[in-house]
This record gives sequence, structure tokens and C-alpha cells, in this order.
Amino acid sequence: MAIKVEHTSDRQTQRRQEGPLLTLRWWGTDGKKYSESVGRVGQVTKNEAERARRTKEQEIGGGKISRNRPRRMTLAEFIEYDLEAVRGVLKRNTIESIKHSSAHAIAAWGGDTGLSSLKAARRASQGVPAR
Repeated sequence: MAIKVEHTSDRQTQRRQEGPLLTLRWWGTDGKKYSESVGRVGQVTKNEAERARRTKEQEIGGGKISRNRPRRMTLAEFIEYDLEAVRGVLKRNTIESIKHSSAHAIAAWGGDTGLSSLKAARRASQGVPAR
């Protein structure tokens, strides 16, 4: 699998004149091209970007992370996925506690709310500006 380090710039960067980014780019198994920003040119050296590339390749090759980006999930889907992942690992009382807490979360935010929406709401409540 080939991961490349590329210089990229976007419209926002050009408007603010912040300079180009060093970006890792790779093809997923689904045929889509994925990317991850390493940092701005001048703030991150080419050597640091290459080190990040090698680390990413090792993580993907070693099975620590997926080559494809995770799909978007709703709160209810995530809770179901999480309960399935911990079944057989945690004690019954712990699982019941997770189910109880999850029921409150679903009642408060709704099961069809996307996880990215919850992250944005949390950032807003902490006074962190939107990206």
C-alpha cells in the first residue's frame, strides 16, 4: 500500500494566506481516496511528514487502524456496536450500567442523532469555535 506525502492547499488557506498543508493520501479498499493533514509547510518538516507516513503505513499494515475511514454512525448504532464489542469481556452489571446510561443519552439526544453532531455540540458548549 502506498501512502504519499503531498503539498495541498484549499480555498480557505488561500484566502487567509496561511500556506499549503502537508497531507498524507492513500487509496482505500473501497476505491476511494483518503487523506489526513500532517501540518502546515514551515511548521512541519518533510522529515516529520515522512515519519508520520511510515507510522500510518505501519498502523494500517499491522491492522491497528482500518485503511478506509469509518462510516458515519448514529448514537443508537454506536451503542449497539459498542455493546456487541464488549459482550463477553465485561461483567453483566457493567453492561447493564452501560445500557442504563445509554438509554438516558438516547432519550436526551435521540437515537438517530449522528455522532459527529454530538461532537460539534460538545465543542460549542465548551466555547471552542467550529472548524
